[in-house]
Amino acid sequence: MGETVKLSKTTIIGVALVLTGVLANPWILALMIPVEGFNESRLFILITLLFDLMCVVPGALMLLPGFGEKVLRFTILVVVNGVLFLLLVEGSAFIWVKVFKEGPSPVRGAKGLSTTPLWVDVNPDWGVWHLPNTHNRQIRAEINAPYYYNEIGARDFDHPESSTKSRYLLLGDSFAEGYGVDTTNRFSNILAAKLETPILNFGTSGNFGTTQARLLYENLATSYDHEVVIMTILPENDFTDDDFSFGQEFFSNRYRPYLVPSDDSYSDFSIQYYLADLKKSDWYPENIQQRDKLVFYLGALFKTHTYAGSLYAMHQRIGSLKGSQEYFMAGDTTHSWYNGFEDRNYAVMEENILQVWDNCHKNNRKLLLMMIPGKADVYAFRNSADNRLTDNLTELADSTQGLYVIDLLPYFTQRADYSELYFTYDGHWNEKGHKYTADVLEEYIRAELSEPVVSFRIAGK
Repeated sequence: MGETVKLSKTTIIGVALVLTGVLANPWILALMIPVEGFNESRLFILITLLFDLMCVVPGALMLLPGFGEKVLRFTILVVVNGVLFLLLVEGSAFIWVKVFKEGPSPVRGAKGLSTTPLWVDVNPDWGVWHLPNTHNRQIRAEINAPYYYNEIGARDFDHPESSTKSRYLLLGDSFAEGYGVDTTNRFSNILAAKLETPILNFGTSGNFGTTQARLLYENLATSYDHEVVIMTILPENDFTDDDFSFGQEFFSNRYRPYLVPSDDSYSDFSIQYYLADLKKSDWYPENIQQRDKLVFYLGALFKTHTYAGSLYAMHQRIGSLKGSQEYFMAGDTTHSWYNGFEDRNYAVMEENILQVWDNCHKNNRKLLLMMIPGKADVYAFRNSADNRLTDNLTELADSTQGLYVIDLLPYFTQRADYSELYFTYDGHWNEKGHKYTADVLEEYIRAELSEPVVSFRIAGK
């Protein structure tokens, strides 16, 4: 009988590490991970090759006489210390968030995640829009929301152009699009359910002002049958979004349209584009730097499933605001664009509103302007009841048939908990803000727009 060969634990572990390192090469792992493009990721290849070395080298050393036990102890020490360090970081982040309330908890979820950009400068008429039939998730501090775009690039269901049923249409920027929230929790969807009337959502983020809203309506949205247009006005950035000089400084790398007055009389305007060539925009799809897929997916997992990642996302968001348009406007919490605009800013806004109204009027539609306050606007209004912008637009509506104005500023100001209607680390509404807005709008619409807009008409006529 031959003698039974007994293998030591170091030998078994060494063989296992060597086999793991040999088999866990980038190309085999890429077949096991169901994410398109991982096998093309340079970082993925680098990490897996390093993993191979970390397995093969200590494994091979364990097989050498006299090295096995020493290498095993050293390997265990490194692994244990690494795990303890990670646990210490995550535990500290957990205490920072839960005990000291100095950051957001992670918001889990990854369905629909992709590297497709959420917003791109792709439309020759109004610039920023979405790529049709694409999807992604927006992940940052407090926010983890899916974005699905329909066949025309709107964040909405597919809607037929013609309809015999009453429908509303929404124009606006990130607040209209529902920045950071699921579409089911967006004010337009909630309001549509309350009114039992579809609301076609044509909102988009990406520095979208009244000039762009007007051009989107004229070149796309107006072809869809509807009876009422809700057009959001965000004083906090609509004036600067439509300021050509401001755009040259802050959006010099973007393709954007501006309505520019010909002189100080503000009697004549022209549309000017900056940049002149859509394909030269940094936000043009082919110019957007493609993110390494492994970096993107691991980063998303880190931010959505760990407290350390959630804190990192918060500081990343705060850091990204420095030097930006949003940071520029947020320096003084007592300042409000409801009063701080210049005559030329208002002239541009009024002209765009009147152009949308003229289109509506010719098609027997009503136009409702919905003014959205930012946090600073509410704070400023509580210290001073002046509201020059609303006074101007109300006066305009009083002299313009079929034009209505609702300002949400007084409604938000009357709430002691108004700050809870916004994200803590972002200036947009959270789910509570959208629900409250839908409640206010429902009451206003039932009171002011309850009469039929027009008599029954054949769809598309």
